[in-house]
Amino acid sequence: MAIRSGDQSLLEELALKLLHPTQLLIIADEGPGIGAVATMSVPPGVDKRHFSILLDMPTPSSSKAGYELRFTSVGGGSTYNVTLDKWEKGEKHPLAAQVSYQFPTGSSFAIADEGSTISAWTNTGAGFTELLSASDTSFSGGSSGIEAAGNATRLVNFRFGSLLPPAGSTDGALKALALRDPFSTNEIPLSGVGSWIPVMWANGISGYKTGSVSEGGWGPYDSYSAINGAFRPNDTAIDTGSGVAVAATIVARPSGVGRYFSLWADMPSPSTTKSGYELRFTETSSNSFEVTLNRWLGGSKLELQKVTGRTLTIGGSVALMSKSGVVSAWINGGGGYSQLFSANDATFTAGKAGLDGSGALTRLSGFRSGSLPPP
Repeated sequence: MAIRSGDQSLLEELALKLLHPTQLLIIADEGPGIGAVATMSVPPGVDKRHFSILLDMPTPSSSKAGYELRFTSVGGGSTYNVTLDKWEKGEKHPLAAQVSYQFPTGSSFAIADEGSTISAWTNTGAGFTELLSASDTSFSGGSSGIEAAGNATRLVNFRFGSLLPPAGSTDGALKALALRDPFSTNEIPLSGVGSWIPVMWANGISGYKTGSVSEGGWGPYDSYSAINGAFRPNDTAIDTGSGVAVAATIVARPSGVGRYFSLWADMPSPSTTKSGYELRFTETSSNSFEVTLNRWLGGSKLELQKVTGRTLTIGGSVALMSKSGVVSAWINGGGGYSQLFSANDATFTAGKAGLDGSGALTRLSGFRSGSLPPP
């Protein structure tokens, strides 16, 4: 089969990106696609034994659903029947197949979901090439995993994540930001096993200043007008020319006048000082927001930009970027990120990322932050 433009390099990049092995990840296809990769280091060695890689599983701990790429040994050597299947409620629906395929020990295999196309890829030594593909839109995100029958099989170098978008696109670069926390597991208060700690200006009930994760995302635990907020002390992003950014997806709006949520970037020491760049969304009437871009320095605020009357789409995303002395706000209502406004400021070029808010109805998911990929 022909290789779709760019797909081979996307899979090669994914194969080099090792995500934290203990992190619970639920990833959605937001444009460039998602994929999972592994390498077969020891074959099954017995006829009819198999190994698989799975993608887009909604709830793998309770139901068998999602996409599966399976290699079933034919005769116990390096020949396999390869199948690409969809599972729904424990029932298998074949999508594509290849019989008597030669897959040597040490080869890698991958499954990718790009829009309406589900594809299978292999790398037997000369780079990834497409083996199978099918059109299906039943699933567009979820967890990934591996499966095998027969205890001789060994798989190594499992990777799972968003495929990298074409270079030079700000929309693609923001979508390719590292996923730090999907906010998919209920946690009161937010901690992430120490990955999150409160910002110094958070207040409210002691022990709950970081907010909480419930109802599909992060939000303040305390009622308005208390402020809850958190940052990631172990993640420092540095603008080396490509910029740094922070982004999140809107699950629920604040739903109250004066309630707000903010994204923060380039914070030097948020546990002791209120400094850095803030992108704040304050509700002024039902789904109408005042959006402000602020620079904080030693607890003093300077407003850099502001717009009013902005609506926010549930399921859409917002982002704050700092690049080469320009700070900008970006919104993705479903068709890709577009710039809302920008301002010139070079006070900060590195720091921590975080979020805060006031009003307990806000819910944000898919928190991403870090250095942007080079063009």
